This record gives sequence, C-alpha cells and structure tokens, in this order.
Amino acid sequence: AHRVKTVAGRMNVAGEEIRPFDAEGARTAAAWFRDQGVNTIGVCFLHSYANGENELRAKRIVLQHLASATRAFNVVRAKSGLSHQLAR
Repeated sequence: AHRVKTVAGRMNVAGEEIRPFDAEGARTAAAWFRDQGVNTIGVCFLHSYANGENELRAKRIVLQHLASATRAFNVVRAKSGLSHQLAR
C-alpha cells in the first residue's frame, strides 16, 4: 500500500459525477510515481464501468509525466488496461 495514491473524483452508479476529478492531484501522483522510478501504473476509479471519463483523464496525465508508461498502457490495452474497459 506504500505505492498506492488516491486521486479525488467520483461517479455514482449511474455514471454521473458526484465529486469532480482532481487533475492537479493526478499530476502530483504521476510525478511521485515517476520520481520513485515506477513505470507500471494501474488506474481504477469507483463506478468507472458506468462512466470511464475519470480513468481516461488520469491516463492522459500519467502519459504526460511518465514516458515509459506509454509502452505499459499499450501492452495493457490488449488486456483491457483501464478498469472501465474490463466491464465491457
């Protein structure tokens, strides 16, 4: 759990936003992972099966901060990389 970071943002079960996505928090988390040498990141937001927008926004931010993550997301995409893709 020492390499788990939480980013604010919440959808309800219907996929409606009930707490805004915290882009600055996502940038801070991505920079922390980069500084720690982490190059594989899992992104999972609650109720993302109903609306995956927060996961997609987090992915874009991670890709901006971690050049090595581009390869990781491309590899994982073949296996449904973001949790909202697993429910489809």
